[in-house]
Amino acid sequence: MQKEQFIQELKSYQSEFIGHHSNEYMDEDFYIIHLASFGDYDSSCHIERSNHRWLRENYSDFISTKYEAYGTELAVIHVAALDSLDWSSDVIQGRADDLIRVLNALTDYPSIDDELASEVELEMQDEAWENVYKRDVIREIYRRFEEYEDKDFDESRLKELFEQRASALNVYWTVESGGNVYIDFRRIVTDFDEEDIKRIIE
Repeated sequence: MQKEQFIQELKSYQSEFIGHHSNEYMDEDFYIIHLASFGDYDSSCHIERSNHRWLRENYSDFISTKYEAYGTELAVIHVAALDSLDWSSDVIQGRADDLIRVLNALTDYPSIDDELASEVELEMQDEAWENVYKRDVIREIYRRFEEYEDKDFDESRLKELFEQRASALNVYWTVESGGNVYIDFRRIVTDFDEEDIKRIIE
């Protein structure tokens, strides 16, 4: 596939899949792959983030990241960057063919690599635990078990207990709009008893 045909293929997609942005004043001309783009205040979840990572890891010669406000990372194909590729090369032509097949598949199924999507989802859960929920869980424990307010907890045992009870109660992490990760931690902590607290004290 030659460059002109590649660009025509990009133009053929409906705008909800691939959008075209052109601004002569800003010297910008690129295509946005929406199912591989995400931000803090959109409808994206772990799928867009995993798609973005996969495309950047496998097609960095075609696709770059455009950073914008509010944590936005767009997977884009710059027309100017296409000019720098050696389109006389069978390798580049073959990679262009393969990339179009990947993009075609996205119109039928939103995830490029389900295994990677699961990995990204787990990473987001771990990040949410470290940045938000570990602190919230400890505060909830202190609120329910006031006699242990002066105690520190072993973080690995705390997380293990939290995950075990979440599984037993069928309480699951969910990835919401903008990549926000949520779990009903109070419902889980409510199931803790004093013996549990004693086991996680450092």
